[in-house]
Amino acid sequence: MSATAFWRARRALLVTIGAVILAALAFVAVDKLWIAKRFASSPTPPVAPATVERAVPAEARLALVIGNGAYRHVSPLSNPLNDARLVADTLVSLGFKLVGDEPVLDSDRPAMERAIRAFGKGLRGGAVGLFYYAGHGVQMEGANYLVPVTADVEGAADVKYELISVDYVLDEMKNAGNRLNIVVLDACRNNPFGGRGLRTLTRGLAVMEAPAGTIISYATQPGNTATDGTGKNSPFSTALTTAMKKPGLGVFETFNEVGLAVEAATGGQQQPWVASSPIEGSFQFRAGLNASAAQQAEAATASAPPAAAGAAAAGPSAAEDRAFWESVRDSKSSAELKAYLKEFPHGIYADLTKARLASLKAAASGAPTAAAGSAVPVTTAAASGAPSTGSPKSLVTQAGAPDVEDAAKCISENADLSMKVTCVHNVFTSSCKPDKWSERCRVLSGLDVTARFALDEVRSRQISEADANRRLLDRLRNPE
Repeated sequence: MSATAFWRARRALLVTIGAVILAALAFVAVDKLWIAKRFASSPTPPVAPATVERAVPAEARLALVIGNGAYRHVSPLSNPLNDARLVADTLVSLGFKLVGDEPVLDSDRPAMERAIRAFGKGLRGGAVGLFYYAGHGVQMEGANYLVPVTADVEGAADVKYELISVDYVLDEMKNAGNRLNIVVLDACRNNPFGGRGLRTLTRGLAVMEAPAGTIISYATQPGNTATDGTGKNSPFSTALTTAMKKPGLGVFETFNEVGLAVEAATGGQQQPWVASSPIEGSFQFRAGLNASAAQQAEAATASAPPAAAGAAAAGPSAAEDRAFWESVRDSKSSAELKAYLKEFPHGIYADLTKARLASLKAAASGAPTAAAGSAVPVTTAAASGAPSTGSPKSLVTQAGAPDVEDAAKCISENADLSMKVTCVHNVFTSSCKPDKWSERCRVLSGLDVTARFALDEVRSRQISEADANRRLLDRLRNPE
C-alpha cells in the first residue's frame, strides 16, 4: 500500500470514530432532555433534610446489686435476697444493665471484690452508676464495712481481712470519672458481731463524705438500725423501688419520696438518710414527658386564652418578690408588711409576712407571741406558722429545744438559699451526734435533708430558688 492510500484510510477511520462519539453525546443529551420534561409535570415530594431528626443515644446505666442473707458465722437475714432481686428487676426495667446480668447473692469476700472491680471497669465508659447492697453492715472508727456471708470477725484486726470497706466501692466510682454515681446502703441493721465483745464495731453506719458527683443513700439515719419489716421486702426497698418507677421525678425528689414513705411505714422509727455532693446535670430513673408530649404541652399553653396568658406574663418575678421582702423584713410597721401582701399575695414570703403581722398584733394587745423572748419576731412566727389557720405544730413547739429554734432562724434570717442550707446543717451537726440521738434530732435531720435536697435541685436546675424556699417553709410548718 502506498503512503497516500495509508493516510487516506487513517483519516477515514478517525472521521468514523468522531462521528460515533458525536452520536453518543447527542443521544445522552436527548435522553436527559426527555427525562427532565417528563418529571417536570409531576413534582417530586420534598425530602426532609437528613439532619432534621437525629437519634440521640440514651445515657448508659450500670448497676451492681448485692444481697447477702445466708450468713455462716453470724445471724442470718431473711429479706436481703428478696430486696436485692426486687431492686435488680426494677433497675433492669428502668434501663440499667446489671454487672453479671443478675444480682450477686450470698457472696463471699472474693466474689464481692470481683463484682466491685467489674463494676468500676464498666463505669469507665461514662455510664451512670448505681451500687445497691442489702445485708449486714457495721462501722468501725468512722468507716463503714459490708459483711460477706463467710465473714468471721473475732477481733478488730480481722476486719480488714474479712469485711469489705465501702470506700472500696467509692474509689472505683471516683476512678471511673463518670458524672453521676448512686450508692444505696440497705445495711443499717444490728451489729452482727455485738456478742463477741468487739466494742470498736458499732451498730448502724457512719456518715460518709460523698465524693464529687455522688449520692449516698442510707436506709436510716446515722448510728440507727433499720427494720426488715413483716413482709417479703423491707420498708426501705419497697419504698425505693416504688419511687424509682414514678415518672418525671428527679433523683433528689426520688430519695425524698423514699424517706417520707419509710418514715410513714415505720411510724417515724426509721428515717432514711442521704449524703450528696453537687451533681452535673439532672437525672430521672424514669423519664416524664417525652419530647413530643412536651412540645404538645407547650403548644397547648401557647394557645391558652389571652387573659390567662396575660396574667402569667404579668406575674411578678422571684427577684422582685425577694427585693420587696428585703425592704420590709425588719420593719415593725403593719402597713409596710400589708403592702408586701397586697403586691405579692401568694409570694415566697407571704406566710412569713402573715405570721409577722400576727406577732405584731399579739404584741400590741399584750398577748404572748408565738415564741416569747425571741430576738427576731419573724423567726419564731415563721417557725410556728400563722395562727388562726389551724396549721400543724411548729418545729420549735414540737421539739421545745433552742437548737431547733436556731434552725428556724436560719430559714427566716438568711436571704441566700445556700446560706440557709449551710446554717441549718451546722445547727444539726453541732447539736446531734449518733450516740446522742433524740426526737429533736429527728426533726432537725428532716429539715437538714429537705434543705440539702432543695439546694442540690436548684443547682442542677430542676427547681427554682422560689420553689426551694417554699419547700423549706412547708417543712417548717409540717415537721412530721
